[in-house]
Amino acid sequence: MGYSYDPAGTTPPYKDFGRAVCTVTDLPPDDDDTKVVSIPIPLVPDFRKSGAEIVVDSIVDKDGNPIAATVVAIPTADPVSGPVPLEVTLDGTGSTGPIVAYSWRIVENDAPLGDEAIVTSNILAATTLTYELTVTSVDESTSVATVQVTAS
Repeated sequence: MGYSYDPAGTTPPYKDFGRAVCTVTDLPPDDDDTKVVSIPIPLVPDFRKSGAEIVVDSIVDKDGNPIAATVVAIPTADPVSGPVPLEVTLDGTGSTGPIVAYSWRIVENDAPLGDEAIVTSNILAATTLTYELTVTSVDESTSVATVQVTAS
């Protein structure tokens, strides 16, 4: 690794998440250069949003040891059943891997619920709903899993 770029100075809080070793083109301020950089995993989406072209070459832990980019979505719901109106907390924090994004939706009507690890949903009528969690890895691979909740 020849270059480490951390524009917000956020490396210490993210050190336990590992780093993505990437080939980056158009990285400010040297907009025409291609460099191999080490980016804290939670910052990779910010680099992509900035317009930089990023190819993740490998992922390393805080000690520099290679780790897999595999993510596994593990959604939970609390409660999983109850009388209406039912407020449900959906939690994706048990998901594993170098996760950079979460996305929740209600399967039955394709309604988005949010992009945080933990979201809430209010069920106002008797029904069974399937909630889908998609987690995205630093290399843009995804894992999808569901949990059902019944309101009576």
